[in-house]
Amino acid sequence: MNKMNFSLSRDISNQLKGIAVLLILICHLCGGGFSNRFFTPLGGIGVAIFLFLSGYGLNESFKTKGLNDFWKNKLTRIVLPYVIWSIIVIPVYYFLYNSVEYAIRYWYIEYMFFWYTLFWITKKYAPLNAEKILLAVAIFSFFIFSNIRAEQSMSFVAGVFVSNNKDSYRKYNSSQYFLVAIILLFIGITSLGLKQLDFIRNFGEESVIVKICQLGIKLPIGLSIIIYYLLFHSILRFEKYLGFMGVMSLEIYLVQMPLYAYISSSVKNLIIVIVLLIPLVLILNFVAEKISHKLATIQ
Repeated sequence: MNKMNFSLSRDISNQLKGIAVLLILICHLCGGGFSNRFFTPLGGIGVAIFLFLSGYGLNESFKTKGLNDFWKNKLTRIVLPYVIWSIIVIPVYYFLYNSVEYAIRYWYIEYMFFWYTLFWITKKYAPLNAEKILLAVAIFSFFIFSNIRAEQSMSFVAGVFVSNNKDSYRKYNSSQYFLVAIILLFIGITSLGLKQLDFIRNFGEESVIVKICQLGIKLPIGLSIIIYYLLFHSILRFEKYLGFMGVMSLEIYLVQMPLYAYISSSVKNLIIVIVLLIPLVLILNFVAEKISHKLATIQ
């Protein structure tokens, strides 16, 4: 069997981000919008893929250019679209519902910046022990964070770990990776099955045992999707569309959050949300890019 080159190029990473944001969309539009529990695990799996790719990408970038422009890039690519979208959506939501609850529910951005900040601190002040510190914080955060964050405690760190050790993975062939992906998928499905048991659910959503099940679902299935995509993406012929969604993934995430609550189990409302989603995402990306270029010119 051919050796597998475990290298996540920018294009492949964008395509995987496209898959991740598609999973989140299905979770929110079909799961949240129609209150269907069948789709709810997909969102966490998508988030696990995003965080893994973030950890991997940041560490790869650090290898080539250190921490140069670290915060500038993050503020430009993430905070700027978030601020623009907030300026638009918060007044609208307050006018319509006298509340901004659904307009500002972006826990993932806050959580992502937690890991960005920790990555920057460890690489700047303790680069030789950065991976150990990140792992220690991940373990600690698993016990103190709420369920939705605890289930992702290892995702970012896993990306950093794979980046640091990717050269050693080149000795494995495609069939071995395929087997690893099957094992990871089995772990995820088994954890999902265990979580459905009344015995487990009776412990409560914030219990350690439920958090372990959640952790066993999201990251293993997310990693299996990444491996399967690396193995078979060349024959799927979806690269162009997934890559486009990946480039727009942040804008898609921002725009869909306040919209999906409007669905309320209505197919008509779902169609309206999808029709609105596309132009709003394109407009937000266009405006953010224009402002970003303008700021760069001023600097």
